[in-house]
Amino acid sequence: MSASHKLVAPSVSWRPDQRIRILGTIEYLEHEAPFDSGIVAVDELFPIPDTRFRGEPGIGTTRVDGLTSMLSGEYELDDAWELSSAVYWQGTDVAGQKAEPVELDDVDLADPEAILVRELQDESIETDSLSIQVEVEGDFEFNVIGNQVLAGYEYSPLEEDVDLAGSDSEEQPCEIDIFDVEYGQDRPSLAPLRRSSESVDIHSIYVKDLLTFGDDWRVLAGARPDFTVIDGDDHVSSSSFSQHDSELSSRIGLVWPPHPAVSLFASYSEST
Repeated sequence: MSASHKLVAPSVSWRPDQRIRILGTIEYLEHEAPFDSGIVAVDELFPIPDTRFRGEPGIGTTRVDGLTSMLSGEYELDDAWELSSAVYWQGTDVAGQKAEPVELDDVDLADPEAILVRELQDESIETDSLSIQVEVEGDFEFNVIGNQVLAGYEYSPLEEDVDLAGSDSEEQPCEIDIFDVEYGQDRPSLAPLRRSSESVDIHSIYVKDLLTFGDDWRVLAGARPDFTVIDGDDHVSSSSFSQHDSELSSRIGLVWPPHPAVSLFASYSEST
């Protein structure tokens, strides 16, 4: 068994003048390895080599291909206000076959013997996600009250396609004795377990303000409404679903320093 891992992550920054900052990054990932579910726990004892593979070497590997890119920029409007934005995109493909552990039967450490029941799975998952964010941040004074304000908008769509087939672990258990492993048994037949397409759209608006009263009192107040739309299709059952949700999160906090070396803080938050 062998594995390979490749990662390339260049980045570039650009500052055309003192008020503008731009950063761009790209990351490419390629990872391929046999699926390994980890160590089987047997009554806190594990008298087998940690190099023993509980999967099935002959079924191949699981491959992960990922591409991530990000572009962000900051612009100083003046000495008190700054505008920033960022775009983040990620695409990931996961594909391969694996022997997924289901349960451990007939455990006998004296003999020793322990039968690991496995389910053969063939999966393909494609995910595309995007995040667009715009923020404005600044300071100003209203009467005698100082304000540090942050306000922004974020849009986060996601699309995912899943194709999963698996064997019946009861009819064709695909078993191995973890103390005396014999690979290469007959492959069980596969049936569709999940074949679905799903999309998620999230819109968020957020604002917070740090108010300063004199030299001692500070109040932090903020709110964030989120609007979520989820649509999906289940191609195995020939059904579809749609869900619309909204949530409002708010918080308020109070800071008071009774002594230059001590600050007391109280806060309250709520989501509806």
